[in-house]
Amino acid sequence: MNDLTPTVRERFQRWLDKTTPGDGVREELERLRGMLETERRDEAASAIHEAFYRELEFGTGGLRGILGAGTDRMNIYTIGKVTQGLADYVLKHYPDDPSVAISCDTRIMSTEFACTSARILASNGIRVYIYPGPAPTPMLSFAVRYHKAKAGIMVTASHNPSSYNGYKVYNDEGCQLTNEAADEVLEHIRRIDPFDDIPWSEVGCTAEGMPVQVKAVDNESASTQTTMTGKENVSVQTNAADNESASTQTTMTGKENASVQTTASDSGSASAKTTAFIETIGAETVDAYHEALLAAGVPMDASDIEIVYTPLNGSALTPVLRVLEDIGVGQVHVVESQREPDGNFPTCPYPNPEKKEALAEGLALCEKLRTPDVLMATDPDGDRIGIAISASGAGWKDADLFTGNEVGILLLDFLCANKPCADDAIVVKTIVTSDMVREIVEHCGLQMREVLTGFKYIGEIIGELEKQGLEDRYFFGFEESYGYLAGSYVRDKDAVNAAMLIAQMVAHHKAQGQTLRDRLTELYDAYGYYVDEVVEFAFEGSAGMTAMADVLARLRSEPPKEFGGSPVVASVDYAHDDTGLPASEVLRYTMANGSGLIVRPSGTEPKLKIYLSAKEGSREASLALTQSMKQGVSAFIE
Repeated sequence: MNDLTPTVRERFQRWLDKTTPGDGVREELERLRGMLETERRDEAASAIHEAFYRELEFGTGGLRGILGAGTDRMNIYTIGKVTQGLADYVLKHYPDDPSVAISCDTRIMSTEFACTSARILASNGIRVYIYPGPAPTPMLSFAVRYHKAKAGIMVTASHNPSSYNGYKVYNDEGCQLTNEAADEVLEHIRRIDPFDDIPWSEVGCTAEGMPVQVKAVDNESASTQTTMTGKENVSVQTNAADNESASTQTTMTGKENASVQTTASDSGSASAKTTAFIETIGAETVDAYHEALLAAGVPMDASDIEIVYTPLNGSALTPVLRVLEDIGVGQVHVVESQREPDGNFPTCPYPNPEKKEALAEGLALCEKLRTPDVLMATDPDGDRIGIAISASGAGWKDADLFTGNEVGILLLDFLCANKPCADDAIVVKTIVTSDMVREIVEHCGLQMREVLTGFKYIGEIIGELEKQGLEDRYFFGFEESYGYLAGSYVRDKDAVNAAMLIAQMVAHHKAQGQTLRDRLTELYDAYGYYVDEVVEFAFEGSAGMTAMADVLARLRSEPPKEFGGSPVVASVDYAHDDTGLPASEVLRYTMANGSGLIVRPSGTEPKLKIYLSAKEGSREASLALTQSMKQGVSAFIE
């Protein structure tokens, strides 16, 4: 191990000494140690360095990283450390009634991480409310609020590739943590030793799905419930609060294999003592979520529309199908190859509904059917949605994909025209979302708030209004990264909500003899041809992180004088300038021709994201301007 730095060598050896055989982590470490003695030693040393050179960063978005062994990887020990830190935070602030709600998506190890988190929290005397199978992010936010939990955990890496997983933390309002709260949780986490400070003997520690014994809540009797865990042999055992006999039923998750078994528990063992604090989230909560969801919609006859839908092997299948049925959609076809939960995402290695590649299976089904009005795709944790329609004159072979900004603009226009709102209703957008929103808001006589990138900031605006008893003023919010929310019932973007609204919007315009593209063209004619585009630069590994930091430092020390042939006339550094918003690693440039450019590191992936915006008299002119800007950015970054 001489090729490793002293810190990396020490961490690697300690993990070898402290991890448990059979946990999946020890086996990977031993494999790497063996490789060090072979001709693959350089490969092993590099892998060990990347896994141990730092600790996985916890921030307002929680954790996100590659699955594997190491301090910079997602595994039961990094999850355990963060969960114990969160437990200490909850016990400090809510000693009288500590509780946490938990959900997960369908990714590899999501169920295991959710179960590990539940047991660690319960071993600390914290009551846990946990969905019996994967459920979308917005349903976690709703569960926090519905059960008055003091925090929430969503195990997901959103739209990242299958090699990733993540862990998002929510506050007692169902919103992702504020900057201040995240900093305090981080201080608790830093005090935790993942091996010595967690009661693993009570928690359990294996690489396979760990059964979690829980009590049924929502005043339901104990029952065997069908779940979607993404693993055929994973079960969640529930204890009947009233000791009634076990029965069998199918839950909202729609999976037919993996089961949730209910048993009465009278054991006095440490395990039983721990699991007495864990309760399943049942149908009452799910029904309440759907009622709130429907109340946020626009009553519309949708019987004449046909939809192709894909959950991309994720967690949103059942709630999306339920709401589309509830609003009376005529026909819904599910992409069969992407229907079932599968964290490997076999037909879609990068399950991001922003990307055409992720929609390929759905587009193929649309081409086969020929008659669908719209294709919808939700990401694995059900908070983002992408759509496409057939192209005019070309059908589905050359489908018309809409950007996140375009869908948000269409939804805002639709809601303004069809949904009653308060005279002082508020629309919220992020700083990287199209400025076309501002013009529509002004035209409709509404108010607009602009926040930093990240839907949690939109959630915070809703929370501020709620504290004043004014939550009905919140009308609509969205961000360019395909996240939308109408209604104040949750505090995060909701793709189930968006699927409902998009279906109602398609039905409305179809009744007018229009496609969505027809309506968007009318809006461009009225407000100007806005074109907004995102350029991404990947920075993988420790070397990539250093290179990305160097780019940002160079932008500050040598500020660009022009982009796309137009001089820079104004710039804002959100980390150091007084913007009225929290400090953030964001740089903004405005050019003399009115175009704009924003630079920020992604909060979820090792990428630098460049947001380009232009407004000209025609779409062609706007596209030409953004293309010119793109070339200038590439030359500067690369």
